[in-house]
Amino acid sequence: MKYSRHLLYLPVSALVATAACSWRMPERPFGMQMQVPDKFAQPRASEGATKTPTVGARWWQLLEDPVLDDLQNQLALESPNLIALAAIVDQAKAAVGLAQSSLWPTLNANTSVVRSQSYLTAPSGTYISESFPFTWTPDIWGALDAQVISAKAQQRGSEENLAMARLTAQATLMQTYLTMRNVEREQEALLSAERTYAKALEITQHRYNSGVAASTDVALAKLQLSNSKAQRIDLGVQRAQLQHAIAALIGKNPSTFFLEPTAKIAAPVTLPELLPGELLKRRPDIRAATSAVEAAQGSLGAAKMAFFPTVTFSSSLGYRSTQLPGLIGSRNAYWSLGPTLSLPLLDGGQRQANKRSAEAGLDQAVANYRQVVITAFQEVEDNLVATVLLQEEGVVLLEALDAAKKNLAATQQQYLAGTVGYLNVTSAQTSELQAERALMDMENRRWLAITQLLKNLAGEWDLAQIQPKALNSSANQ
Repeated sequence: MKYSRHLLYLPVSALVATAACSWRMPERPFGMQMQVPDKFAQPRASEGATKTPTVGARWWQLLEDPVLDDLQNQLALESPNLIALAAIVDQAKAAVGLAQSSLWPTLNANTSVVRSQSYLTAPSGTYISESFPFTWTPDIWGALDAQVISAKAQQRGSEENLAMARLTAQATLMQTYLTMRNVEREQEALLSAERTYAKALEITQHRYNSGVAASTDVALAKLQLSNSKAQRIDLGVQRAQLQHAIAALIGKNPSTFFLEPTAKIAAPVTLPELLPGELLKRRPDIRAATSAVEAAQGSLGAAKMAFFPTVTFSSSLGYRSTQLPGLIGSRNAYWSLGPTLSLPLLDGGQRQANKRSAEAGLDQAVANYRQVVITAFQEVEDNLVATVLLQEEGVVLLEALDAAKKNLAATQQQYLAGTVGYLNVTSAQTSELQAERALMDMENRRWLAITQLLKNLAGEWDLAQIQPKALNSSANQ
């Protein structure tokens, strides 16, 4: 009998001795190994001797636009989408704490009042009891540790998703803002054209009154002026809608939001070179996809460890009496202490199904990682091509605009000399306006491509900077 106490703990000792075989985070799956080129296929655009700026977390400040800078600050603080994702991050942090709590023992205080009747053991009556049960399940095989690792990976993933959503929102805001300013520039160009067309109409009307010009010349001049006004009004609709879109992005009511027109856009900047290997480190969505793989690995590890037995240490100390006075006393005390070994034998295939589900989840996470990486490379290549070719297009469009202005000046002189009709003048005016607007459109498209590249070049968001505000919606619940 004196050895029975030691024999009781032999199974536990054997399990503890095999703890070295517990689960550990394996290496990355083979499916994550992808060939990364040394450089991108399309070289970046070159601006000659222009100084290459440094791109950081607040990359939009390259425009040196205080209005845009203020809008970006409001976006980081007030955007409902970012606030929602920040709440998801908080939930993930809580999930990590919940998973870690499983590693620790539990101690409860139980009080009960029970009336019972028995003819074999204790006499009938009402019993009052106070007990303090203690339980602890040591993580011998690492199953709980795998769950903690998975939860931590999910937390990192949620943080990276927030960072990517912030970057995407910043890029969308910048693109929307630049498009709005470009629309303002086109409005200015059309307003300038209206003044020119109005003066041309006045001259044509005077020539008609003098019997030099035909009535069709006056009609064409009026048509040209009216078309210009109609295009400017239509651009007003676009500008208003873009302003409303900006208001929605930063969490403001479009009805009370207004931005003063400036019709100004900074000159496109030269971007520093981006290497493919750096892209994998910089983009939050790639880091989030990596965390998703790690979380899936942890879930698979926990599913595998479910096939092993578990040991639970339990103890309890309590008091039981038929009367409340004197309940806490040695004569009413009872206690228990001992381990429990649990080995699932038959579960209808539940553990095997969980393992297959976890394996499929890992395959899905790896496939998603590959797709995210491929999409990131595609986005960079697309916008590198756009910045280079649009720069070349800009040179051609400048030449076209210069030719259109010279053609308009020559045609106007020919009309005044009576060698051509007014239809030639309107055609030349239209060509000049189209060339000017095409150049503006090209510059805007180039800025949109540069914005996408800036998003990939942006550094990590400094946690000391503006964070989405907490709504505290549960305060009155």
